[in-house]
Amino acid sequence: MGTMGWAALAAVLVTTARTQELMNVTITSQVRGAVYPVTRNSTACTSKQYAETPCSCYGGASRRGHLIQNADGLTIDFGSHFFGGGGLFYDEFHGLASADLMHHSGYSARGLGAYDFLAGVSDDEPTGGQQLAIQLNASGVVTVATNLDVSGDPYLERLVSPYAVVQVQGFSVAVLSLLDCRDVIQVSPYYGARCKPYVESLDNALRSLAVDKIVLLVTGVSEDDADDILTVSAKEEATASDSLEVAAIMSISTKVLTIDVLIADGEIVSKFNSTLQSVSNVAGEIVHVVAMSPELGGVSATRVTLVPNSASVQRIDLDCEAPEDHEMRERLDTFEEQVETGLEETELGWISKRLNASLEYEDEGCAEIQGRFVCGCAVAECALGNLVADATRWYGDDADVALVDASQTIKASVEASAVTRAEALAATPDTADELLRFTVSGARLREILELSIENLGGKGFLQVSSSLRLTWAYLNGVRVMGDTVYINEEIMSDDATYSVVASRSLSLFIFDDQDRAVSFYGVSHYEALAHYLLAHHNSQSTELNPDSEYNVFGTNENVPRRIEQTPNINLFHVAVLCDAASSSVDRREDCDHALSTIDLINAPLDGYHDELLPHARLVAHSAFVTCASEDDDGYDALVELAKSIYPTTLTAVFAWCSTELVSIASTAARARYAADVPGAPPFVVLGPASTSTELSSETEYPYVARFSTPDTVIGGALSEVTRYYDWSRVALVYDDSVAATSSAEAFAESFVATWESATVTAEIRGSGTCVAGGDCERVASINNGTTPIGIPFSLIDFDTGTLSIDSVIDDLAALDDTYIVVVASEPRAQRAIYVACATRGVKLGTGYSWLTTWPSLESIGDIDGTVNLNALELHEGALGFIEHSPLYAERNETTDYFDYWSLVADNEACFNRSLVPASGTFVRSGNERYCDADNDAFTSSSHGVFWADSVLVLAQALDALDDATTDASLIYEAIKGLDYPIESASGPVFLSESTGDRIGLLDLDNLQIVDGGGRKLAHNNKVDRTVIISDSSAEFVTVGSYESFEQELAIDGDLVYFSGGATVTPRDRDEVVLEDGTKSSSSSNTVLVTVVVVISVTVVIIVFLILVVLRRREERRVDKMLREASNVYVVERAFSEADVQQVAEFYLGPSKAVPLDEIGSSNSMLLEVDATAMASNDAEPKVAFQRELWCWEIEPSESMREASRVIEGRWVEFEDGVQDHLSELLHRYKQLPDEIRELLSERESGEGDTLLFPTDVEEFKGTSVDKLQTPVDRGEPVSYRYAFDTFAPDSERRHLIVDVAKMEQVNMLTKKTRKVRVFEGARDVACEWYWKEDFRRLHSWADSVQRPGGWIKYKAKAQEPLTVAYRDYLANPRGSESMIYFTADHEMTDEDDEYAHWVIDLKTMMQTNLRDQHKCQKACERRVWPFITTLQQKSDEKPCYEVPKAIRGKKLLWLNVNARILVLNQEDDWGYGSRLDGDDGTGWFPMDCVKRADMPDNEAKLLARPAHWTEEDHLLVPLTSVDVSLEIERRIVPSHGVKERQSIAKLFDASDYDVLSIKRIQNIILWRSYMIQLINAQKAVNGPVTLNALCEKRPVFHGTDEKSTDLIIRRGFNRDFCSPDVQHGRGVYFAINSRYSCSARYAKPNTRQEQFVFVCRVVDQKQKDNKRDDEDEYDEEDDDDASAGILVAAEDHLAYPEYIVKFQAKHMSTYFA
Repeated sequence: MGTMGWAALAAVLVTTARTQELMNVTITSQVRGAVYPVTRNSTACTSKQYAETPCSCYGGASRRGHLIQNADGLTIDFGSHFFGGGGLFYDEFHGLASADLMHHSGYSARGLGAYDFLAGVSDDEPTGGQQLAIQLNASGVVTVATNLDVSGDPYLERLVSPYAVVQVQGFSVAVLSLLDCRDVIQVSPYYGARCKPYVESLDNALRSLAVDKIVLLVTGVSEDDADDILTVSAKEEATASDSLEVAAIMSISTKVLTIDVLIADGEIVSKFNSTLQSVSNVAGEIVHVVAMSPELGGVSATRVTLVPNSASVQRIDLDCEAPEDHEMRERLDTFEEQVETGLEETELGWISKRLNASLEYEDEGCAEIQGRFVCGCAVAECALGNLVADATRWYGDDADVALVDASQTIKASVEASAVTRAEALAATPDTADELLRFTVSGARLREILELSIENLGGKGFLQVSSSLRLTWAYLNGVRVMGDTVYINEEIMSDDATYSVVASRSLSLFIFDDQDRAVSFYGVSHYEALAHYLLAHHNSQSTELNPDSEYNVFGTNENVPRRIEQTPNINLFHVAVLCDAASSSVDRREDCDHALSTIDLINAPLDGYHDELLPHARLVAHSAFVTCASEDDDGYDALVELAKSIYPTTLTAVFAWCSTELVSIASTAARARYAADVPGAPPFVVLGPASTSTELSSETEYPYVARFSTPDTVIGGALSEVTRYYDWSRVALVYDDSVAATSSAEAFAESFVATWESATVTAEIRGSGTCVAGGDCERVASINNGTTPIGIPFSLIDFDTGTLSIDSVIDDLAALDDTYIVVVASEPRAQRAIYVACATRGVKLGTGYSWLTTWPSLESIGDIDGTVNLNALELHEGALGFIEHSPLYAERNETTDYFDYWSLVADNEACFNRSLVPASGTFVRSGNERYCDADNDAFTSSSHGVFWADSVLVLAQALDALDDATTDASLIYEAIKGLDYPIESASGPVFLSESTGDRIGLLDLDNLQIVDGGGRKLAHNNKVDRTVIISDSSAEFVTVGSYESFEQELAIDGDLVYFSGGATVTPRDRDEVVLEDGTKSSSSSNTVLVTVVVVISVTVVIIVFLILVVLRRREERRVDKMLREASNVYVVERAFSEADVQQVAEFYLGPSKAVPLDEIGSSNSMLLEVDATAMASNDAEPKVAFQRELWCWEIEPSESMREASRVIEGRWVEFEDGVQDHLSELLHRYKQLPDEIRELLSERESGEGDTLLFPTDVEEFKGTSVDKLQTPVDRGEPVSYRYAFDTFAPDSERRHLIVDVAKMEQVNMLTKKTRKVRVFEGARDVACEWYWKEDFRRLHSWADSVQRPGGWIKYKAKAQEPLTVAYRDYLANPRGSESMIYFTADHEMTDEDDEYAHWVIDLKTMMQTNLRDQHKCQKACERRVWPFITTLQQKSDEKPCYEVPKAIRGKKLLWLNVNARILVLNQEDDWGYGSRLDGDDGTGWFPMDCVKRADMPDNEAKLLARPAHWTEEDHLLVPLTSVDVSLEIERRIVPSHGVKERQSIAKLFDASDYDVLSIKRIQNIILWRSYMIQLINAQKAVNGPVTLNALCEKRPVFHGTDEKSTDLIIRRGFNRDFCSPDVQHGRGVYFAINSRYSCSARYAKPNTRQEQFVFVCRVVDQKQKDNKRDDEDEYDEEDDDDASAGILVAAEDHLAYPEYIVKFQAKHMSTYFA
């Protein structure tokens, strides 16, 4: 509390004995300009009301005056007396009527409030002190503000004191008042800054007082003052209970010993428990704390009566029973008559059409409520509500939103023609209900708007400003607001904050305590409406035309409705039966893909199929069920769900496996369901993963659609595999579940038919008898069901433990001479079979092959999720088909889906199901999460994408139906009748018209073990088919495909591995020795002899056919190369951000396109709105003029990679910001004396970091160039060290110095010099003028348009005159006027005008305040600057593209003429691709900018995928070691490139380095970019365009740290990351000798002492140039060791990283070599 503690202050101040007599204190407060009485609703009474029904009018100056004049004792007014929305007098008398009547009342003293300052604040006088001084002087009342420092203030110094001493009732009484400066600083920052801390102010005031009693007025306590007053613990306790201010006030009352009465007023009083609290201070004396009544308008007063050691408080209502002062009444009536005359006679504006308040008309403002139309401003958007809301927003400093309570605010219609003050007052009569401005979160604003829709038709329905748009509809008979709300044409974000203007009475209902008003205006809706009409529609020529301004009459469809009722929202309830398998969370993710897709469909504007079901929602009811062969779990769960939502019915059911579908979808199950759930209609069943053949029957299983290819197709595909490998004998093992039996039977029938067509007898081994004498529910059979087949076993017996899996193995082992085993069973049963074989030593490994109808990693995983190595040992090499799923980024729909899925995928949701939305809900908070089993958001579980497909197809079918039907037959027919194929997450979806089953593309997968280092490989983005095993990984690798439509099988035999990792195809039976000594594997000797003879006779034919096949393979390979090369295009017309400018203008007003990586991301392009367009609804006209166009010179080889437009083949434009700076410097430079210009032109290029010019020759001679300054900068040197971070970053152009004297630019890193050229008048530009404000005053301009750095934009009316003057000045600096004069209101004038307020000097770019120099001194000067923008040039030769809706928001790819582009996808005449030369990057671009490249075959071959590359989808391919024994021990199967690995390993000295792994890098984009450079280099030397040609150096080496390896593998080398001070110049360094790169200096070890080196190939341009100088793209340096040469690549794509080698140094000497 300043220099003294509370105790010390008490000792000084306790100097006066307390008088033991009575004293009264009468206080009025919150009058706020209510001179004339007001009604109970705070509307101003008329003179007629006051005269005829005085009891309906409350308060008023004559009643207050009588009370104050006749009060015994002290009389005080709290402040805010003259202004604040309390009536109509202020507009007429500007507070002087209030001051006059206050003077006649005879108050003892008064305080100050924020509204006292607000009344006089204006652009001309922003403090508010001048007007307040006039009012205080007229009132003649002593004014107190204890904590306001007015010393030296020109207005208030003589009128405001820290305290007042009054003699009343024999007492000497001091009045002190603490002003709450939190509100003051909002309206008058000048006086807000003069506020002092409470403790310091009380300390200073009380020291000099020697009085009988002290009365202290308090209106609130800030947090800073509370810090001074309260202890830390007391503050924490008060903050927790939301009573901080009350606690601070009570602390003042107890610690300041001389206070007798403390009176609190304002918002704080609502937090007091009672109106009077008597407490003891630290000296034991009684202090009385009084809380005033919170009523506004001065309708009551408070009297405090003090007696010894006690007090009483009396409320005095100023109603019709309160006496009046007759003289004041006469004066009051005179004032009122003048006001009413002004109301009738003053015209505010013009309106062309009647605006109705309470509407009986159906031409506007109607809503359909419960089947009937109701009209009026209280139920729908209305024109009068639009007008009042827009006026409110405008008066509220163009807040984001204005809200108007229609039922409480809008009371009367407004007629057409001229609108008087009286009519405006009648329409919005509540003059005491002032406007406040709040800052609220989007989530809070959403709650407010939802409450408005709920209150539709009653109190609380809100009319809104034009900046806000919302929709509402009926949902199950309840009014609900639409999901999307627009504010200023952008979707409202719950996390953002918005400014809202509303009346005080409305704020009490809709805002919480934490939503504190940040601004208050002291006016009501009436004043806002009056000022708005005067400003915008004050004559017939500017009259308001509601037909064109609004759309409530349906007359202007270009204007969107603000509050629009949309069709009723229909709810489609669906059941989602998720598999409850406990062995893996994979099934939970499957189900969550469906739930997440339902959320995406329901969200109307998330970008994912927003066109579907705009007026409907899917409501998911989920349950977890088991998938057993004999279990009604699925059916029971369905019935339970159906009963729980009854009488609501289910439209569709999603079920996981075939067993579930059978239990709920058969005709028998449906009949049972109808009985169990009476009245429930049939439903559609959707099976994302079901494949059973049985379910294809529409008769037995009606209304079933399935999204996985059925077993009949899979069986046919597997039989084709047996034909491919010549396997006509197989063993068949299967369980008796619906799915397994169906797939087994489908395979068997196809298998027999396939071999019959080849006239070979097919054998399916197994008796068809249920294993171990069990009772199998189903047994597969062939020959029309007459012949049981294979080895069936009971899944129920297996699950319950009744059946030992050993029995299955015994039957399987008994089948001698059988090596091909087909397994059709659940993964958990498969795992048991493989484990039993391994642990019992049954030889079903190497030499065998397993085919499975259900390939899944669950078959080798234990329940805890770990890999079962025994299962893996047997299952390795298994083959099976799964549904094809595209790669991420391979198809647009797949990419879009996983982009959305990644936002909600969370591994924790697999275990914490509370994160997943509750069953039966569809309203989302945005915090929902869904199970991501492998913690990789860009992969799917085994069937996750097919669950997503099923939801999408259902939504499309429901959307295709005209009404909200739930008829299962109609929905099912709609599903089958969709326009297939449908692009979905899993690729194109085709459903059979006859069965409703999917017909798709199948992938042939092969379970392999590869060296993966614990890392999932890239091609497995589509499904989770990888598990980690120590240093290896087991994964299903795609080795072939089966096209269901054409029934075509394709297998890449080189990729297939069989059991035990064997590459030799197993035989299907034992070999036998024939009589002639030959061997055969046939069981019939006769057949074998025949085969041998045939083979012998036809051997020559076979050899010939082999040669033909090899030739055709080569032809196909060449064709493939040519096809790939055909996707290479060359750019004919450049495409840059300027070419999409029109799109930005169409959506957002004038704007500029900027890359997202400038603001923190690199995935897409955003449109950044110009601040001017956002700040005003009126587009400002721009005056265009011509200015210089600055360009820099490039070499021919660089033209393809420059993002800017190339002029005359070799000149590239500088960016806008650089253009402006260089033009200004050139302008200054031309004005320099010749002597200085000569000195500047003689110095070395690049000397000094800045180019700064003086105005005086003598000054120049004595000053170094680096320290000179230009007048425009006035002591702030401008750096020319530019870093261009544009949409196509070019590191070589960073760190540049531009010398305008020598017209050169110097790269400070490479020391390279380029020419600079100016094209005179080649750039059309426009200016936006700003001045630079002192940072301490920036808060005063919070609502003005600002630029970073404290720049404030001039008003629109000043922009054009300034630009015209500046244009003329630039054209003729000596002959045109440089001094421009303006009035305070930004009107241009001349020097002699007495209203000239400030002047701008275009020479110095300074603004000077001419009127207030005696006050502001140095602050009178402000920097001025014209921010210049280049206007977009539109011409027929260079069209402006509109980005298609489908790709808006996605990344665009800028094109440069002659660049080569690889096109990966096309949509709507736009292409998606990547650059093959120059800067890398991918994105979308118009296809009419490119043409297909003409490319010779030899070049096309270079661009094709290298023949030695394997596993097309892999980015990295491990090269396997040759140590076979080590491989077997570690379980790493020989995979790829044994010889290739040896050749790379030899590059590293085995005595020094232990090579841990070598991986081939297969980045096709980088490869093609590199090949383009190689082709260009070879053409330059007229050499052959072939691989390994003259212009290539390989191998070379590049060492790096582990962190950088992934970036290089994916994006290639980037010279921007190189140090600028390297020895051989800037670029990427490569070593000829691996030892150099292996040094720890370059290949930095990780924590495991592992190092990394890239083995690379490099284009050698020295061969091309045939020269060696400083400008070579490569610099080869030799040190003492001739083999340690260095290559420096100054271009990124001149090198390709071919291999990544991980190694460890064996010796410290080599470690640091």
